[in-house]
Amino acid sequence: MNTTPATQTHTRLRGHALPVYRANMAASWRSLLFWSALMLTSVMVILPLYPTLTSPSWLAAINRLPRLLYGTLRFDQIHTGPGYTQALIFALVGYLVIVSAAIQWGSAATVGTEDNISLHAVPTRGIGPARYCLEVSAAVLTRLSIIALATYLAIRWLNKPLEIELKVRLLRQTTIVWLGLGALVAASVILVGAYVGNKVWARAAGVLIAVSSYIVDAIARLNPDWHWIADLSPVDWAFGDNPLWKGLDGWGEISLWVLSLALIVLSVLVSRHGEEGT
Repeated sequence: MNTTPATQTHTRLRGHALPVYRANMAASWRSLLFWSALMLTSVMVILPLYPTLTSPSWLAAINRLPRLLYGTLRFDQIHTGPGYTQALIFALVGYLVIVSAAIQWGSAATVGTEDNISLHAVPTRGIGPARYCLEVSAAVLTRLSIIALATYLAIRWLNKPLEIELKVRLLRQTTIVWLGLGALVAASVILVGAYVGNKVWARAAGVLIAVSSYIVDAIARLNPDWHWIADLSPVDWAFGDNPLWKGLDGWGEISLWVLSLALIVLSVLVSRHGEEGT
């Protein structure tokens, strides 16, 4: 009997524990390598510039930037090592990298992985949509965690040589909060994908959440009287209390993870409802 590569793949899936998780992880190693390398390269390039960009002449030039750009990019924080790292690594480049990875993996994981295992085709192969959704969600979170761990280790390794003066405990907490941002975006994308069954709509939802969160936080930073607007932004939940030098001090950081887990549970329930309706 002739079998296609896809058939052979799905036959192997049924013979292992966590088959979808294992297949999803194996199929995504290239994109994981890409996003990890991009993040590590950013750390290796940006952090060594700390002594230069925080010199009096550079700070004077930065202070003359337009208010919109100055506030949006958090340049008011970069005069210290923790502020520089939080503003440029976690809240700027890191935010772009982790939400981009979350959107890519979240949309692919819900409607189909890189090897074209479709969410809605899985029941015919003995794996229900609810289980599929749970396992691919775990795979996405695992890959995001790998990026976060690599970033944490790179920053910690450069901390003393560059005299950035980061506290390891606060760096660890901030990394977990940053990971929570990626998890929230990924969970939102997975939920939309599970509900509408369309990769384009799932990805569009992730982009909308990521961009609107950043814009709302930027608007709130322009005027102290508008700070209430920041409560609507997951970016402010993560970095509004400045965890890299003040530590965790609010419900916002915790709510990132609580909401992420709630969205994953809801995605599983939506998937299960779709399975029962077919």
